[in-house]
Amino acid sequence: MSEPLLIILCIIGSYFIGNINNALLISKLKKKDVRQLGSGNPGTMNMIRNFGIFYGGLTLVLDVVKGVVPCIIGWYLLGNRCDFGTDKIGVYICGLSLVIGHIFPVFLKFKGGKGIAGTIGVCLVINPWVTAISFVAGVIFLAITKMGAATSFIIISIPLMYAAYYEAEAGNVACLILLFAIFLLPMLRHLENIKKLFSGTENKTSLIKHKKKDK
Repeated sequence: MSEPLLIILCIIGSYFIGNINNALLISKLKKKDVRQLGSGNPGTMNMIRNFGIFYGGLTLVLDVVKGVVPCIIGWYLLGNRCDFGTDKIGVYICGLSLVIGHIFPVFLKFKGGKGIAGTIGVCLVINPWVTAISFVAGVIFLAITKMGAATSFIIISIPLMYAAYYEAEAGNVACLILLFAIFLLPMLRHLENIKKLFSGTENKTSLIKHKKKDK
């Protein structure tokens, strides 16, 4: 199979995987619609606020896996000599397609989540250790400040910046553009949250408070 055709298949497949909204599916199993609750965003933080840490955590894990799977496939299919080599453009292509599919899902009339959990999955494939460290730092930050949106920025910014530095050193312009797009899309979806952060009106997410909803 030719490389252009592989790229097209990876883009389409990753986009439709991104269309799977786990927050919505889980809330439907609870006979509710997370889009009608809290902030209305079908994502991890809103699931935590309305259904507790267990269901919010389940949403996070499933969305992260959703981000990991297409990126690994893209890395294998589009890497040098079809192996998991240093060329990660397949990861970035599938990662960006996945994030677009999550934020703008055709099956949900292009009204999806904000793309953070899926991006974490992409970051895990790019560099699992840096992503793990940034995730732990983000959880600690959330526990202290209760600022969900800022936590999201911390978790995805560190591994994406690390990857961008590596690709810049290697002179991979195409990879840099893809990484920037992967970072930019979730940030644009959080513009309202950013405004609320600066105005001090952003919703707080207390892990201890929402843990009680699991009981």
